[in-house]
Amino acid sequence: MRVRSAVFVGCNATEDIKSVVEKHDVCILIDPLPDACGKLRKIFDQPSFRDKSVSVIQAACWKEHGKKRFNVYNKHGLSSSLGEVSDRAKNVFSWVDLSLRDTIEVDCIVLASVMPMWLSTLIIDAQGADLTILKTIEGWLATGRVEGVKIECDADGDKLYNGLEDNSRSGVISYMKQFAYVLESEQHNPMNPDLTFVLNQQATVLS
Repeated sequence: MRVRSAVFVGCNATEDIKSVVEKHDVCILIDPLPDACGKLRKIFDQPSFRDKSVSVIQAACWKEHGKKRFNVYNKHGLSSSLGEVSDRAKNVFSWVDLSLRDTIEVDCIVLASVMPMWLSTLIIDAQGADLTILKTIEGWLATGRVEGVKIECDADGDKLYNGLEDNSRSGVISYMKQFAYVLESEQHNPMNPDLTFVLNQQATVLS
């Protein structure tokens, strides 16, 4: 029986991540911010998670190893990113009083460098860099070695972050259609929907 494994890019210490860990045997949690990683380590060092293998990696995922400037914003939802929040996003989310708190230098890794041979679940919530990161594991997708992918994207026509490559809904769907994946479900957030893909023998295609 294959071990249930998950990789979560852009992981925060929320109830959602507890649910992810509970459903898997091995988890790799990746976030560039020291405070987020500290909270994750504290949570999963508790006795109730001792039967799980949980690794926390403090880094941003990108298409190359190295260091990059990372913008830390004061609100979740439109939060810390390798890009800069666009004017369009500022206008739509003006009610949250969004502001840039700090710009720091973070370590960057290529996701493929920490991927297991087979993966049950991949979650990417990387604030505008999601599709760029997904493309770095094309070898896994092309050979069906990831069972399910949940990825955040920008609604078509609503680019949330400047300075990053295409992260549109249509771009993500077009990319995944090259491989043996179909869109199983979609969380209809007006600006940044979450798309869930599975290997095509496990779901019905959604338009």
